[in-house]
Amino acid sequence: MSKLSRRTRPDALLICKKCLKKQRRDCDVDGVELDDWLKQQLRALDGEPLPMAKCKCLDLCPDDGVVLALGGKLAGKKPLHVIKNGDKPERVIRWLGQRGRLG
Repeated sequence: MSKLSRRTRPDALLICKKCLKKQRRDCDVDGVELDDWLKQQLRALDGEPLPMAKCKCLDLCPDDGVVLALGGKLAGKKPLHVIKNGDKPERVIRWLGQRGRLG
């Protein structure tokens, strides 16, 4: 079985790099950067790990949060998600489960 390139993978968790920097969420979870924490959590789950990448601005630009997207669902209904500054990062894992991406 060959690995698929990032371009052909149906799903990837995208995190807006601009929001991370603007909201200072890059050092958020127990002293670990938010994106590194998410990578650790996604790798710990059963099944094939969901790839994750920082991306350019997703043009939602909330005043109090970080924008996330599922790459394979961008054309679908409700493709974007915002983690507000007061939210716990575990909320992302729940969101992915509700979107049918996690088992």
